[in-house]
Amino acid sequence: MPRTSKKEFALKVAYHLVTECGGVDGLTFDSLAEASGMSKSGLIYHFPSRHELLVELHRYAAHQWERELLRVSEGRAPQDLTPAERERALVSAVEREEPLAEILLNIHSLSHRDYEKGWDEVDERWLMNPSEDVESDEDLDRLEDHVLSAGLWVYNHLSGRPLSEANRAKLVARLIERGKAREKRS
Repeated sequence: MPRTSKKEFALKVAYHLVTECGGVDGLTFDSLAEASGMSKSGLIYHFPSRHELLVELHRYAAHQWERELLRVSEGRAPQDLTPAERERALVSAVEREEPLAEILLNIHSLSHRDYEKGWDEVDERWLMNPSEDVESDEDLDRLEDHVLSAGLWVYNHLSGRPLSEANRAKLVARLIERGKAREKRS
């Protein structure tokens, strides 16, 4: 098993700190040094500025998201999947209880273009572009599933009445079946 680099270890700790701190505002070199056991100067060696730390943290989080997409698509690369299969991977990936850090970092990424880039790279490989006008009913159906999946992704973190695991699984199964039924009709 390959050894985790100090930089990767720091990013993993920073990712968990985002949840503990309720966002990126509480993530500082001091808080990360304390939580990771690394020196502040050691962290600055890997991340010369807080901005660079956040850029790398967003890349790390986007990579974790892509690992989940690969897991649910049985290791098949996005270019080897049909658009419907990629959308199904998205739906399947949201069945898990998503880490709060993932959502907080996604929201935070909108604050600076440098932060968005890591997420965009993953999204461009896996997801349809919802800002492009759809041309067909099939694409509109996929867009609908995409939006429903995104809603499912954030629901438990925005509601005081979270979905039960059973209900979440049923909704995911329904979305997957809708996609399969559309594929059969095509």
